[in-house]
Amino acid sequence: MLIVIKGYSQEKKNAVTLEVLGKSLFIFDVNYGRYLTEKLQVGVGLGLAGVNKITYVDGTATNFDFNIPIYGSYAFSTKRRHLVSEFGAIMGGSTNSKSGTIINGVAPFVSIGYEVKGENYVFRVPVYLFYAGDNDFFSTVIPWVGVSLGRLF
Repeated sequence: MLIVIKGYSQEKKNAVTLEVLGKSLFIFDVNYGRYLTEKLQVGVGLGLAGVNKITYVDGTATNFDFNIPIYGSYAFSTKRRHLVSEFGAIMGGSTNSKSGTIINGVAPFVSIGYEVKGENYVFRVPVYLFYAGDNDFFSTVIPWVGVSLGRLF
């Protein structure tokens, strides 16, 4: 009896990407992803919306607004150019020295896009759909287009 196990190569399972108008719903975000297989990746990122001063009774504090996308992605092929889909959620919040860190909410998202994966890089153009829920400011579902460029290692 012969058993053959096809494993995924240990080379270049990690990716760090800079995304413009991406998963964090901000101007840019930085993401780290880990390939579990050639087609499946999981990751986490950080997007900063802004830095501002907040005045309290006992002084001021510098406030950082952020979104943290937690996601998975699936490539529909192992060829160099292929379709890719992402799924996940972003946690939005803010932090400062006076009030600590506050998570304001979670918004799930999905995307479909085009990916070019070279030997040392990955380039992706996804179209996202974010579920914002019922609110007075946005529509229930927000469409969003991103562009990302990353380094594989």
